Parts: sequence; C-alpha cells; structure tokens
Amino acid sequence: MRSRGFSLLELVVLMALVSILLGIATLNFKEFLDRSRTEAQTRFLYGQLLKARVNAVCQRRTVRVKIYPSRFEVYSSQLDKSSGAEPLQTNLLRYPITCSRDWDHAAGFNIDFERDGLSNQNLSICLEPNGTGGVDSITIFSTRVSIGKKDGGDECDSDNITTK
Repeated sequence: MRSRGFSLLELVVLMALVSILLGIATLNFKEFLDRSRTEAQTRFLYGQLLKARVNAVCQRRTVRVKIYPSRFEVYSSQLDKSSGAEPLQTNLLRYPITCSRDWDHAAGFNIDFERDGLSNQNLSICLEPNGTGGVDSITIFSTRVSIGKKDGGDECDSDNITTK
C-alpha cells in the first residue's frame, strides 16, 4: 500500500533548504535597502538644491542652503539663523554627509544661489558611507548642480566623482 504525504526526513531537509534561502534573501534585501536609501537621500538633496536655485531665479533674490553633517536648511534669502531668520524648511538626513571644503560642522556650510541662478561655491557633497547606491554625491559648480557616483579615492572631491 502506498502512503500519502512526506516523511519526517523529507520535511527536515525541506525546512533546512527554505531556511538557507531565506537567510540569503534577507542579506540581499538589507543590501538593496541600504543602496535604495542612500540613493533616495542623494536624489532628495539634489532636488532640493535645484529647487533652491530655481526659486532664486524666479524670486529674483539670493536663496541660501545651509548644510550640516546630519541636516540641511533652506532660507529665502542670505539671512540665516545667525542673523535671526528662520529656515523655510529643515530636513534631517539619515546618512551623514561630508564636503570637499573644510567647514565648521556646528556652524554649517552656506551655499548661496544668486538671483541669476549662479552659485557662490564650487564644491562636492558626498554621503557616508560611500560605495552603496547608484548615486552618492552632488557636485556644485557656479553654473550647474550635478549628481554622481564617487568612484575613486576616499576624498569627496569632484575629481573622484563621475557625474550622471
């Protein structure tokens, strides 16, 4: 007579295989999630910088973006908290950022977009840790803002960034 169902040994082997596959899938999902979050933060910061630049042109006045390692603030003029003005928006960052310039982390770093859309800075902003995601860096030149991937060296410098 033929029995129906699975033996105990077959069930144990099946459970072991499923456990191994779930372990591998969990590790891959964590890497995917980190890559996705890094790229999302970079694209969000890039979008906010472009928005500040467009606002400067449309409103015909200087717009300031103040960068800190764990957040950034957008102001409607060159006045910031040190002058008594409140930011239009403050955004916290999940991953810390570094800059190609030496800067006082407590005081922040100012990026001003003039009324013609030009920036007063030539610098790079990189997310730490690097190496994850399709994009993890932003390069700001006086005439443009570009997004890219840090591909060589440990320094956050435009020479080490491939723009996309």
